[in-house]
Amino acid sequence: GVEQLHEEMKQKETVLLQSKKMAALGALVAGMVHEINNPLGVIHSSNDVSKRCLSKIMSVLESQPVPSDIRDRLAPYLETLGDNFKINRDAIERISSFVTGLKSFSKLDSAECSPVDLHEGLNSTLTLLEHEMAGRITVKREFGDLPKVRCFAAEFNQVFEHLLTNAIQAIEATGTITMRTSVGDDTVTIQITDTGCGIPPEQISTIFDPIFSRKGSRIKAGFGLFTCANIIEKHNGQIKAASKVGEGATFTITLPK
Repeated sequence: GVEQLHEEMKQKETVLLQSKKMAALGALVAGMVHEINNPLGVIHSSNDVSKRCLSKIMSVLESQPVPSDIRDRLAPYLETLGDNFKINRDAIERISSFVTGLKSFSKLDSAECSPVDLHEGLNSTLTLLEHEMAGRITVKREFGDLPKVRCFAAEFNQVFEHLLTNAIQAIEATGTITMRTSVGDDTVTIQITDTGCGIPPEQISTIFDPIFSRKGSRIKAGFGLFTCANIIEKHNGQIKAASKVGEGATFTITLPK
């Protein structure tokens, strides 16, 4: 009885700690988004002004009689400036996309249980993890026509982050992560499948335990999957894992509509 009580207290402490961490993350992200967006707006505006100035210079050169030798000397510099504007624009769009994904992931404007687009959560989480895939992992989206599901968005994005991170870490070289969603009469289903190293059958039944940890495995030390299971249970859902060693693993989440 004492051991069971101690274990229950550890589990509740872990869940409480995760809740505090998510609250702290929300505050941190709010500050980061504000600090990044301000200079990003300045850079975007400056790049646009410079592009317009270059366009005016080009118009003047085309409308005025300019010696051919001067025109030839200026041409490569003007071309380089044009290329730089495109590079800057792409970089600005990439940073903007990351900031949008970060804000969506933490759901700064949605701290309460509300109807949520789960596809948006999956996509924003992938945006934040893109650098970890580094072009070596192909992502497939097989999305069904899901209705919005009432849940705490930030908590569910945390679930997606844990599952996708595990999938990425399970793939040592190249591979594929497939995200599938579907809807039934009373439920919606989300599946995340990877082509990684897989999980030994004797450990499948323990991967959602708070004390599960082993070196060199697809699941790192910590309470990631335990937290996922608690969040899903809180939403009256279920999570299951299936795997074959050497072939990958699939995590299936089932939620009420």
